[in-house]
Amino acid sequence: MKPVDDSRDRPPGHLVLWSPGIRNHTGSPSHNLGDLIIEEYVLQELADVFPHWKVSRISTHLRLGPQQRRLIKTADRVLVGGSNLLSSYMDGYFQWDLTMANAFAARGTVLMGAGWWKDQGQPNRYTKILLNLVLSRRFAHSVRDSQARKHLRDIHIPKVLNTGCPTMWGLAGIDTAAIRTAPARKVLCMLTDYYPEPELDKALLNLLEASYEQVFLWPQGTEDERYVRELGFGGTLLQSSLPALDRLLQDEPDLDYVGTRLHGGVRCLRNGKRCLTLKVDNRAREISNDTGLPTVDRDDLDGVRFWIRGSGPVRLSLPLEAINSWKEQFRKPD
Repeated sequence: MKPVDDSRDRPPGHLVLWSPGIRNHTGSPSHNLGDLIIEEYVLQELADVFPHWKVSRISTHLRLGPQQRRLIKTADRVLVGGSNLLSSYMDGYFQWDLTMANAFAARGTVLMGAGWWKDQGQPNRYTKILLNLVLSRRFAHSVRDSQARKHLRDIHIPKVLNTGCPTMWGLAGIDTAAIRTAPARKVLCMLTDYYPEPELDKALLNLLEASYEQVFLWPQGTEDERYVRELGFGGTLLQSSLPALDRLLQDEPDLDYVGTRLHGGVRCLRNGKRCLTLKVDNRAREISNDTGLPTVDRDDLDGVRFWIRGSGPVRLSLPLEAINSWKEQFRKPD
């Protein structure tokens, strides 16, 4: 007999979410719109796990102050919502700006879809102490790929589940195999300003302009627009905002996505668009290895050209058992 889920009958609690989607503790949105995409989907999934709970957001980009430490102290649960904020050298990389003192104050924190920053060696001693101090020993942690799971297991974090990125969890309810395989008439591109390869990126834009009737470009990051203008992009440049992206996805049914931005591409996929992500770092590579997300190497223009002409059905392998296991642990009585 299936156990009864009584979590929705319990009094609502208080959850503190460490989020990359805000750049400060007053809630100002991150300048990187990919962080906002992560936060949006994280909050959707948390609403399912913690219905009616109060959610307070604190920024991963800033160190905790006295007010945030008090907030954490009174919370029923503390989670970190996604992003590539883990590193083998947490004393020199501050995507998650965490001091040893604040790690002590935030003991019991649980990861949700966190990933590793770039390809790195074994975590150093400082990182091992820091993460073992802050991360929960009671609850299992959710990481977005096998690479992050291995690094955490190597420093003796005992309960780690490879759930994939929370931005992709909602794809379980979408028949991705029904997404078109023939090329659309129009294409949306995204490029990454902080991994510039002008010759490759210019060649990609030229290929897209030669292959499609219209090329749109959405600037996900703060300097993407400047970068594509320097490349001489002659297509349609969208406003750098999530509503601008969403309007395009709604208004243009005949649209493909090709680009280097992972989370912007996932948003397109969730809107039923044929998508190809070009790998610029470990993120798309590791997620593709684990889930089958369509990707090619950035310098593989022949692979891009072949995909444009026609692609196979999208057959994702999402780790549903791990996702459900991570969610269900919070629904058990304390």
